[in-house]
Amino acid sequence: MVSFSTSALICAAILSGIALVSGNMCQGGCTAGWVHFGDRCFMYTAAKKDWSDAELNCLSHGGNLASVHSDDEWRFIKALVKKNDPNENRFWIGMTDSSNEGKWLWSDGSKPVFTKWNRGEPNNAGLVEDCAEGNYAKSDGWNDVNCKNAFASVCAKPMD
Repeated sequence: MVSFSTSALICAAILSGIALVSGNMCQGGCTAGWVHFGDRCFMYTAAKKDWSDAELNCLSHGGNLASVHSDDEWRFIKALVKKNDPNENRFWIGMTDSSNEGKWLWSDGSKPVFTKWNRGEPNNAGLVEDCAEGNYAKSDGWNDVNCKNAFASVCAKPMD
């Protein structure tokens, strides 16, 4: 006979569309305000900040601006932004080349093995464009932009 914990049964019921209880018990190892995907937790922050302040905000919550490691993860992040703010179309992710032009790195130290640059990007557009934004309303991928712009952001951290 197979046995399941009460929380596992409640999560299964919630995920199947049966509303047995209210609350957010299906975080999958993420603290309140964070959403589980894969082996990490993600949080959308609507407050518009420049890239450095957005990164500092993520650090204050135990994470970094989100690094992206697959197309599925990218689609999840875009959906998270749209769910929290349907009108927002620009948000920070954790990629920057501020320390070495053209050498894009994730702020969490992970290797940039997956990228989703828009056609022709990164292009530095004749300006100092050292930070990456997600820009799903205008296109599917990323754009390099000046880090002093103020956008919403997505943070990521390992599961609790």
